[in-house]
Amino acid sequence: MIPAFYPGMLRRLLWLLLFSLTPLREGKADGGKAGSGKTENGQAETLTQESSVGETGEPGRYRWVCTVRGDTFREVRVTKVTASQISFQHATGVATLPLIEMPLLLQEVHGFDPHASAAELPTVRERRIRALAEAEQSKAAMAALLNQQKAEHAAIKQIEREKIKMRIEVRQVTAEGAQCDAWPIVMVELPGKHSLSSGLMKVEGIKQTHPDRIFVAGLTEVRVNAVRAEWVYPVNAKKQRYAISANRAYTERKGK
Repeated sequence: MIPAFYPGMLRRLLWLLLFSLTPLREGKADGGKAGSGKTENGQAETLTQESSVGETGEPGRYRWVCTVRGDTFREVRVTKVTASQISFQHATGVATLPLIEMPLLLQEVHGFDPHASAAELPTVRERRIRALAEAEQSKAAMAALLNQQKAEHAAIKQIEREKIKMRIEVRQVTAEGAQCDAWPIVMVELPGKHSLSSGLMKVEGIKQTHPDRIFVAGLTEVRVNAVRAEWVYPVNAKKQRYAISANRAYTERKGK
């Protein structure tokens, strides 16, 4: 008489036997993870070591390429091949890799020669070191330029805070600017006029009796004897030199 648990054990043994006879199919998907894709006919394909290149029949184009490092690139189009390197476009960007990391089929198709590759490697290494050094220099130059621009911006802002309003009478005009008589415009009190908040009312006016003789850089589009009120920006207040704009004043200061 057969025990009741024998049929169940027999079924388990048969399943184990079938599973052990089924070939395992492993592969690498994009980014080095196991996976599969589909061919143009819609049939499933699995990326294995034996199928590390998906040929399209068109020179330099491949449906996929699996490198010896396990990285997978899809929709590959080869753009450049040297003795030691291969450059190509793929579905998500571009890449340049050593030919020695490519599958044997690609090495054969693109004429990989280990001796020529070894001879070219020192040159490739030197180019990479030089490119890295140039990138660092460019980065340092960009940082220096940014710091310079920040300093210039701060200096111009400071000059803008130093601006003075003047009544100007033009005496002579040159290509660089104008010689002028100038009186600073300040707030003056109006006798007998009072405000509710600060006592005597104040308005813009002139207290200085005699004019200063100043030169205003950039003030060129003006006729002689013209009278006007101008905001001017100091270049060198001791030498009575001003500019018509803060940027011009900053440039004048740098040129001193």
